[in-house]
This record gives sequence, structure tokens and C-alpha cells, in this order.
Amino acid sequence: CVGCVWVVCWYSYNAMDMFINKNSYLDYYISYSSPDSKEWKKFKKLWIEIHKICSENNLDVYVVLLPMLGLEKKIKEIDSVYERVGKLSEENGAKVINLFTIIHQYDVKKLRVGITDAHPNEQGHRLYADSIYDFFRQQKQ
Repeated sequence: CVGCVWVVCWYSYNAMDMFINKNSYLDYYISYSSPDSKEWKKFKKLWIEIHKICSENNLDVYVVLLPMLGLEKKIKEIDSVYERVGKLSEENGAKVINLFTIIHQYDVKKLRVGITDAHPNEQGHRLYADSIYDFFRQQKQ
């Protein structure tokens, strides 16, 4: 729960920063996860703290890497972001569910709310939910 609240606040802070500095979303997305950036260092420190709190309370940590439905054609540029976040998560004991790997089987335009809104629509949410469910089902086996 602490992690969920933090993620929402972190996203809002960075979104405001992006609009103030007039960066493209791709530039923003890549820059805040660059290993040398102050944002990544802050993220890493807070992520380790969240993991510590979860460990102290015997809570498993799962990280879901959600696809950026408007950036799927920029896979080479954002692949390192997913790798870096996934690696940090796994190094700290989290299990990673990377949903970016599943969208390549689909017409991404049919998973989005609309051309100007890259959030997942009903079909996109169903795909995410089914994939996460399958992940947990496999974990039980």
C-alpha cells in the first residue's frame, strides 16, 4: 500500500516536471531512468526502502511493468528502462511481471482508449488482467 501511494505521487511529480521542462514523453521516460540521473538515484533509494518495509513485514513484492501503448514503436529506446527497473526489482527480491512482452502479439491501436489517449481500453485492461492472473496461477504450481 505504501508503494502504491508512492508510485502515484512519483508519477505526478515527474509528469509536472516533464510539462514544465517541455520534454517529449519519451525523453522524460528515458531520462528519469538513466543510471546517472538524480531521479533514478532517488527512485532506487526509495525502491530499496519500500522493499525493506515489505521484507520486514513478510510481504512479497511484485512489480508489474506496464507497456507504454503510445511508445511501442520505440522499443529500442525504452527497452533499457524496462530492463533497469526489472533488474533493480529482482535484485531486491521482487518478482517481475513484464507486460510489454505480450503486446507485440496484438494490434496496439486496438488496446488503447484512442489515438490521443494511450491508456489501455477495456480490451487492454482485460489483456493485462489475464496476463497477471496467469502469472500468479503459474506461481502457485
